[in-house]
Amino acid sequence: MKDSIKSNISNGSDLIMILLYSYTGIIKIFDYNGFIYKLKTSSVIDSDLIYYSAMTTPFLEVIIAVALLFNKTKTLGRISSISLMSLFTFYLIFLKADGQSCSCGGIFEQLSFDQHLYLNVAFIIIAGLPFLFSSNKEDKIIQAQG
Repeated sequence: MKDSIKSNISNGSDLIMILLYSYTGIIKIFDYNGFIYKLKTSSVIDSDLIYYSAMTTPFLEVIIAVALLFNKTKTLGRISSISLMSLFTFYLIFLKADGQSCSCGGIFEQLSFDQHLYLNVAFIIIAGLPFLFSSNKEDKIIQAQG
């Protein structure tokens, strides 16, 4: 595959994740009280961790989006993106097992459990695409170790 196509796939993947994390982080920041309320209804998160989770989650999302903007931090941003999206997916599965709906806001609260799960898995795959197509030396080292 041509390097320009690989680069376009990687950049497109990064852009999608930047938009996703910017959107979800900003939604949680602007609807902070609503986000806390939704977290309080969850039995998956310990009540002592609710405020910590409510403060760190949108912060992490925005930091990951920013990290994906710069070449020096892209690899860390990509790894963090896959990790956080995987954590969100496990959280979603635990909520479903407990008979609850997710605490996501914006357009994501309109999704059924199956739609949300498929979307999360798709985002994990999208976030991982740059590792498959990267010509970045640091990414290649991570591929070889994995």
